[in-house]
Amino acid sequence: MVLELLKISKKFRINKDTFFEALKDITLGFNKGEFISILGPSGCGKSTLLNIIAGLDKPSSGELIINKQSSAKYKQKQWDFYRKNNVGIVFQQFNLIEHLNALENVELSMTLVGLNKKKRKKRAYDLLAQVGISKEHALHLPSELSGGQKQRVAIARALANDPDIILADEPTGALDTKTGLLIMELLKEIAQDKLIIMVTHNHKLAYEYGTSLIKMLDGEIQSIEKLKDYDINNSSTLLKKKDAKMPFKDALKLSLRNMKKKFGRVFITALAGAIGISGITLVMGLSNGANSFINEQITRFGTSNVISIDKNVKEDNKLKAVEDINEFAFLKKNQEVLSIRKQLPNNGSWLIKDTSIDTQQNALAPTKNLAFIKPYLNGRLPKNNSNEVLVNKAMARKIIKLLNYQDDDYQSVLNNKIVLDYNSLKLPISEDFKIVGIIDELDVDAPYLYYDYEGMKSFLNKTKLGTSSLLSLLDQKGKFEFIIKDAHHLLSIKDWVLKENNQSQNNMLSSFMGNQEGVNISSFALIFQQSLQMIINIVQLVMIAFLVLALVVSSILIAIVLFASVLERKVEIGIIKAIGGRKKDIMRVFNAEAILIGLFSGLLGIMLAFILAPLGEIIVTKVSGYNFSNTIKIPLEGMININGSAYHIPFLQIIVLLLISIGVAFIAGYLPSRQATKMPVIDALRDE
Repeated sequence: MVLELLKISKKFRINKDTFFEALKDITLGFNKGEFISILGPSGCGKSTLLNIIAGLDKPSSGELIINKQSSAKYKQKQWDFYRKNNVGIVFQQFNLIEHLNALENVELSMTLVGLNKKKRKKRAYDLLAQVGISKEHALHLPSELSGGQKQRVAIARALANDPDIILADEPTGALDTKTGLLIMELLKEIAQDKLIIMVTHNHKLAYEYGTSLIKMLDGEIQSIEKLKDYDINNSSTLLKKKDAKMPFKDALKLSLRNMKKKFGRVFITALAGAIGISGITLVMGLSNGANSFINEQITRFGTSNVISIDKNVKEDNKLKAVEDINEFAFLKKNQEVLSIRKQLPNNGSWLIKDTSIDTQQNALAPTKNLAFIKPYLNGRLPKNNSNEVLVNKAMARKIIKLLNYQDDDYQSVLNNKIVLDYNSLKLPISEDFKIVGIIDELDVDAPYLYYDYEGMKSFLNKTKLGTSSLLSLLDQKGKFEFIIKDAHHLLSIKDWVLKENNQSQNNMLSSFMGNQEGVNISSFALIFQQSLQMIINIVQLVMIAFLVLALVVSSILIAIVLFASVLERKVEIGIIKAIGGRKKDIMRVFNAEAILIGLFSGLLGIMLAFILAPLGEIIVTKVSGYNFSNTIKIPLEGMININGSAYHIPFLQIIVLLLISIGVAFIAGYLPSRQATKMPVIDALRDE
């Protein structure tokens, strides 16, 4: 016998102490080749018996003997395998998945037994042809088929895995008489090499087509009547079946088709996540643009490649400046460092028409190392060993005001004399310097003047007070400078210097005041870079905090949408379980939907970012009056370091953002997916 039922009973709990006994001690045996009709009034236990035979429900007591193997110790995995391998079910209400066409409905069960795409498509077409569905209708959705055609597709699906047992629950109940007879003829033909068990209310059909008739009442077998002779069929299936899982691409297809039907809801949900992703993309673009802006501005400072350095050591619990330049010989190990020199004193006042101008003053690097200034220079560079200076625009404006020149006529400042005076130090010494260039620095209204190092050193050295030179009198104790090749490497050089001296950090304020033990490093460009970077980082953190909140809200919406999807797809869940789908297969379907929503959300967010970036720049430029074009640069390439080697990855940040969006959606979909796996298959199918 292909199937035996031994003392099967089924009780349903009504309340804490009350049970309803739907089946009572049922013992039956069936062979392949039989067509069993089960008759009985509603509520007599027919459908319950069929569900237990199908493995959709479990008996309270008793066991099934399937191909001489007891089901008493079956676990869920074995019941799933039994359904996908041994049983095909034909439902009264057809129970086709509405967003799959007829061919795909038949193919679906074959994916669970590991048939490849080519084989299952051919077999699906053959089965549909066998039950009378043309190739044209095979590509129609269930909503485009008649009731009879739907039932034929359902029969083809039941046959897809070549099971031993076909279970038919009122297969003609939703059909007209003529169509019902055609379906019964089809089942009769199939019964030649299958066991068919049919539950029906129709006595005429039961007697006409059945080989045996089982009558039930109140959960018990009333009678078993043999109607016709039949040939026992012991043939085995030739279909090579495996205990496979639903391929992820099929889960994606199921979810994508469902999402198309609910596009409006999915779009609104994805839009919520897209706001967060779009915002993060814009923040990345702003950060990228800001870093480019910082790098560009650094090279516009006259002394961006000059770094001040000193070293303090403790003696008798007091800090003492190290005055030996050899203490900084380690700098020569770095190929970025061009030269080291003693820092010149900056004590004098600068006068125009005997009027002092408050300004910061610094020594330039040698002219050969000042090529980076030329694109931003109006005029020329100072000659070597000359009394020539550069000023920035803020300084030029002060000079224009003192000389009563036309506003913003920077050209008029060139070739004017500016006087270095030491009267403030009670030293009656002054020297004329010539303004030969104006640097277009980032205009923060801070006046700066830059002089030629050798020219200033020569002046201070030749100017005597008694037997001493002004240079020695105003000596900057322990203060040195080093020149670097590229100002863009300021931060990395600073870190390298600290590492060489076993220091983890450098306090820039302490560096200016000279009260930090160890090496002190200071540079206006470096302070500008770090300060601006800190502001950008703070702004980024604040913005990202709000955007993360948007992603959290999005994840809640995704979870709600997927919970709704679970409720709407109850029948689909029931069908997948009925054809042998495991919990993992059900979870894969809803995980796929979450991933698709996350991917859609991420792509939408990135598209929005690219649309909003130029619009934002235009609006901010118009409102502020400053040119903010190209300040939001969404990165299209990223770099990763592997074993010290740098690799450039196209669209790395965008890929990461898409993965974040998918990850958020996947996490949000976990609970709905789990809920779907816990849904009882009987309840799911009954939802129809």
